[in-house]
Amino acid sequence: MKVGEAINADMLILSSSIRLTKNRTQYLDLVLSDGTDKITAKHWGWVSDSKPDINSVMNITAEVSEWAGSKQLTIKDMQPGTKKATEFIPKGDFDLEEYAAKFDMLIMGMENKVLADLVVKIYNDFAEDFSTVPAASRVHHAYIAGTYQHCIDTAILAKAIATNIEGCNVDLCVAGALLHDLGKLKVYEMDGSVINYTDTGHLLEHIVKGAIMLEPYREHKTDSIIDLLQHIIVSHHDKLEYGAPVTPKFLEAVVVHHADNLDAKANIINRINKNTSSKYTEKEWALNNSAMLSQKYIESVMLDA
Repeated sequence: MKVGEAINADMLILSSSIRLTKNRTQYLDLVLSDGTDKITAKHWGWVSDSKPDINSVMNITAEVSEWAGSKQLTIKDMQPGTKKATEFIPKGDFDLEEYAAKFDMLIMGMENKVLADLVVKIYNDFAEDFSTVPAASRVHHAYIAGTYQHCIDTAILAKAIATNIEGCNVDLCVAGALLHDLGKLKVYEMDGSVINYTDTGHLLEHIVKGAIMLEPYREHKTDSIIDLLQHIIVSHHDKLEYGAPVTPKFLEAVVVHHADNLDAKANIINRINKNTSSKYTEKEWALNNSAMLSQKYIESVMLDA
């Protein structure tokens, strides 16, 4: 979308509220989705006391505008849409069976059988959640089974990093990466086609919840391993100001943090590159609200070199 461009499309209502301007004039404040991306929208001069329901589909006629460095829609007209809400369920561009095979390869490559069996047990216990729960409501991996994809890709990266660091325990890095976002399985949920935060998400967030979820697996032979895995979970955001209760206290925790950050950033960059044909992408809030050089431009430079 370009600023000034007029659009007409069916879009899903993700959030809807009636607000007042400084002059006490009523307007409708919305977050909309086309099934891939989200955008805020304003309908100025809204006179009705009712508002569109969340999970409903509306046909939006609007102009693309910009506010505080981000694009938004200024709605001119809004009518019931013709598409079904289920058509807007956010889906990632990956195959679950392919990722199940990747998971199996990671487990087969582990030398520590106690650790490998523990991870398999946890994944089996939460198999249904892993097959559906997103990794976020926006930002990265914000689609069906996004947590599953993210944890496995993070483990692949962590293994590659750990293999090239002297003294680093590869198995612990793989297990820690596979479990680092375990808590997200209880923090996000699908409400129709909308990704919602659960009560657990509001009260504990995924870092604390993930550490708690490991406690039932503690027994004599896994006691110290659980401690290490819990530390990886609670420190994987690296800094206190980023939501980590503690900072990483051993090498493998540092590795998982960097693998997690790299996979999340790569997912964001790939997302904003999908519909980009120019030199720069759209601005992205999660990347310092800045535009990025597009991957198509990078590829063209490398082909010409």
